[in-house]
Amino acid sequence: MKNANMHRLLLLLPLLMSCSLMGLDDIDLPQCQTDEDCTMALNEAAGFYAACHAFACVPDGDRRTCERIEGEICDGFDNDCDYLVDESNGGAQVFSPTIDRRADTPGDITDDIDISSDGDQQVLASWSVQNRALNKGWMTRINATSPTVQQLGYRTNGDDENITAIPVLTPYEPPPGQCGAKGLENGNCEISDVVRSSGAFGTFTATVNVNPCIGGLLRVTHTQTERPAELIDMGPGRRSSVYRGVARVEGTSACSNNPTVACADALMSGTGVSRACGVTRPAVASISLSPAQGLVAFLGAPEGMPTCDGPGVAVEALGVYRRGSDGVPDLQWVDGGNEGVPIELGTSKGEGRPGVLALMDAGYLVAYGDGDGRLALHYIARLLDPPRNDGQSCGAGVMCNATTAEARDGVETPPLPTPIDFPSIAQAFGGQVDNVRLSLGRVMGDIVEVGATYSEGCTAVGSAIVFRRLRLDLSKTGTDMLVDTGSPVRVNAGEQIQGNPALIHLDDGFVAVGYESGDATADDSSLGGFLVAWPSGSNRLLARRISDLTGVPLHPTAQAEFIELSQPPTSDGAMDPDVRSVSFFVDANGPSFAYYDRANTDIAAGVIACPAAEPEPAP
Repeated sequence: MKNANMHRLLLLLPLLMSCSLMGLDDIDLPQCQTDEDCTMALNEAAGFYAACHAFACVPDGDRRTCERIEGEICDGFDNDCDYLVDESNGGAQVFSPTIDRRADTPGDITDDIDISSDGDQQVLASWSVQNRALNKGWMTRINATSPTVQQLGYRTNGDDENITAIPVLTPYEPPPGQCGAKGLENGNCEISDVVRSSGAFGTFTATVNVNPCIGGLLRVTHTQTERPAELIDMGPGRRSSVYRGVARVEGTSACSNNPTVACADALMSGTGVSRACGVTRPAVASISLSPAQGLVAFLGAPEGMPTCDGPGVAVEALGVYRRGSDGVPDLQWVDGGNEGVPIELGTSKGEGRPGVLALMDAGYLVAYGDGDGRLALHYIARLLDPPRNDGQSCGAGVMCNATTAEARDGVETPPLPTPIDFPSIAQAFGGQVDNVRLSLGRVMGDIVEVGATYSEGCTAVGSAIVFRRLRLDLSKTGTDMLVDTGSPVRVNAGEQIQGNPALIHLDDGFVAVGYESGDATADDSSLGGFLVAWPSGSNRLLARRISDLTGVPLHPTAQAEFIELSQPPTSDGAMDPDVRSVSFFVDANGPSFAYYDRANTDIAAGVIACPAAEPEPAP
């Protein structure tokens, strides 16, 4: 490569010398083979910094010559030599990722769409639907060539299993109006919420079932890569402390217990349990260890309980493990930490799910709006390894030394590590913090950067979408771990918002080496940043870029750069998008985004990139 570059330089040397004596308008632009040839030949003479991509090598009759790129174009480079990459050009948007995948949905999505990816080929979109006749829980593979919508269903081995035999799972054939006939009262279920976290181990899936418990039964299940619509909930209790539901209240209501006074009173009286008990709004993150583990956080109150103007509800957390035999796909299940008993982290007046993020394999960060409207943060170290419970000593899948199918003696899971409760962070714009989303940023030794975005305000009108960059030092202990809470930035312009925000970190593509802001200068470690997106009141999906170098948007408020990511379908009869939810993910194509388009009842997705144009082959 070095010799090839030297050869090109020698060929271009006469032109370089002429450029130094005359202006660019006075000479014939040189012949070339690649864009790099043009950069080497012309940048210095034009007064541009060395890496600026101001010229392109283009066909010119029977040869190729260098041509000046006018303004900024969407190619992943800095074209106008201001050290900004793909920034808006004279008010016109330049950064315009292309929608390259669409998948139909069977109806309106009630909550934000959940996207999970194993980082490679498996990208799952999961959601619930408003129409009860549609059974609510659905999914599709949005990276498939011909994506097919599938109904979610629980797959279980039931209560009557002989615990000295390999379990037999019921076939996945949910009849209409049901989603798994065995292991649920009356065989009925209606999934009102679904979230996932995927990895090399498969996928943790947390769902809320509201039939027969209207308040919500939380179930944490395992899904296999090959059959992601089948929510494997394997028991009996000897295997799993969360079999058939987390903190399950036994009886006809089949609810998850919660710490509200109303639930306690209903349980004591035996009436109203289905509405007073239950939990909602789960979120889950996972770490691909052996065994794989995760953390589920949720609101400890029934569906529909008022929060913003009420007394607040508990935020609870539960550790989970993927158990079983790696060599037997049908013999893998989820067990709960702390023997399936959640712990209470704090109180929230928000209505959205908490934010949960795995910090590599060190532990988890949980965030939500607390009872005073502030941003609450908790760090929970990686879960302790549970005792072996795979029955290998008696043959694959056979449980040994158990007196009954429910006995847990000898396989009790350890309690959740004691959370570190950081001081809550005050609101910046006067509203209740809610709908927190977290994303891992740069990792610099023990220093970990985390982006946090959330809404401030209890109504869609006038709510602020806020971003701040957090820094944690994993070498420290206690509350000293949180070393910087960043400067709060309002990223939206004050118009109504239609859904929850989302964010992702991108390693580069925002600025070039040498970009300056104040006393800071960008190097190879600060070329990217966070992309924050939200459904706007104008039904569009808008986004802004937050620089790693400064922790604030690339452009000042007066010249704010708003990027529209939504695009209308190209099919005949398609309507303008009506965006209601957005998610980011990473797969084999790189960092990507997806949103639900209510007007066209589909999920649209694309790669977050302005791909550099491939040069035509030299003649």
